[in-house]
Amino acid sequence: MRNPSKFLFLSLLLFLPSQLGKHFWPPFSFINGLRIDYLSPTIYFTDIIILLLFLEMLPVLLRTIKIRVLIPVAIALLYLSVLSLYSQWPVSSLLGVVRVGEVVIVSWFISRFIGRENMSKHTITVLSISLIVVSILAIWQYFSQHSVGGFWYLLGERSFSIATPGIANANLSGSLILRPYATFPHPNVLGGFCVLMVCYLLYFSRWQVGQLERMLLVTAVFGGAITTTLSMSRSAIVVLTAVIAVWLLCRIGKSAKNIVLTLLFGIGGGGLLLASGALVRFSSLRITDEAVILRELLTIQGLQIINNNFWTGVGVLNYLPTLALTLDPLLPYRNLQPVHSIYLLIMSEAGIVGLFVFILGVLFCIQKTWKSKGYRLGKYMLLLAALLLGITDHYFYTLHQGQLLLGFVFGVLIAVYPASYFTDSKAKNRGTSIQRLSSKKTMPSVSLKISRTRVSRRKIA
Repeated sequence: MRNPSKFLFLSLLLFLPSQLGKHFWPPFSFINGLRIDYLSPTIYFTDIIILLLFLEMLPVLLRTIKIRVLIPVAIALLYLSVLSLYSQWPVSSLLGVVRVGEVVIVSWFISRFIGRENMSKHTITVLSISLIVVSILAIWQYFSQHSVGGFWYLLGERSFSIATPGIANANLSGSLILRPYATFPHPNVLGGFCVLMVCYLLYFSRWQVGQLERMLLVTAVFGGAITTTLSMSRSAIVVLTAVIAVWLLCRIGKSAKNIVLTLLFGIGGGGLLLASGALVRFSSLRITDEAVILRELLTIQGLQIINNNFWTGVGVLNYLPTLALTLDPLLPYRNLQPVHSIYLLIMSEAGIVGLFVFILGVLFCIQKTWKSKGYRLGKYMLLLAALLLGITDHYFYTLHQGQLLLGFVFGVLIAVYPASYFTDSKAKNRGTSIQRLSSKKTMPSVSLKISRTRVSRRKIA
């Protein structure tokens, strides 16, 4: 590809699920002598791609940036920076503000490229390949019950097995089953990635593409659905079911083929839930389960921090160090976790003002979607999926891959898609034919009038 910016953008989409990076361990990344991944400054491979793309697109950014958008973003980042300087761990907090700025930049990249007609085919293909690769690795890990190793380490896979302390597993009828990680830090993040990618591929793809692209697309959607089920993330499975159900309901009445497709999806989905044991994970859920009790405890701790720092919060990335000061050092290490909700976490670190700014950003994206000419349903479903996943987990805010996914969602919402990119090809053809008919009605009469005038002038002369 001759255009470096397009190549870097597609590379960013391709390596979106990768967590390959170099961790650093300064003193503020330790709590009670334990290394905390959330607090470790890390340079990821995707950070390098983003930096190169930013330098390549900087002249375009300076030329096209709008003051009414730049000022609110600058004020929000300045507000977070001031909070960071007055927090107990300012260096860690300032690094967190840099990550927030990176999310804004990624959103701009997505909105700039993903709506271009000449990039649509490449975008869908690259995202399909990325989802297929992740699905292959996750399914491999599920059946082998340990990490694969080898080449997969370069994509971000970490070494683990079912006997690794603290590994995520599921108790299915008395048997412990390793939940696959793929290249993500946790199976829940894997499930969230698959949900958002399947949602985008379903609602934004043009199914009249070539045979190879359609084959990749269908394989990616089915692979993503299988991987989400095998991840056994309850929230991801519920949200993905809703995403697919709405997509099928919008098409079920158009043809008999869609009715058959709906039945196949229903039968296949039910069989997959039974075969993987995910249905047992739902049916065996009790309020006395360790996962429920731990989330309840983390929520109570988060509300206590919010109550003590209601207006300004404790500073970006200062939640865990603040929580460590209130916990008994003899408590298990697993209690030292972020509250499993991005909304409570934002409010605890940035205060009610920070949560209000986040809500304003979401409302801005909704407004841009409402004014857009196409893909409103797809954009709303993508945003709804991310917001629902954020209720029960924190990775959109605390983990680099989750932050990139959130930037991807916001970028798609504010992107402007040309009319030729719409999925409804019949409507596009109708509009084109109407325009041609109107032009044919006007042009001949004008030319005929001119020719008659010239002939009459010649006769008079």
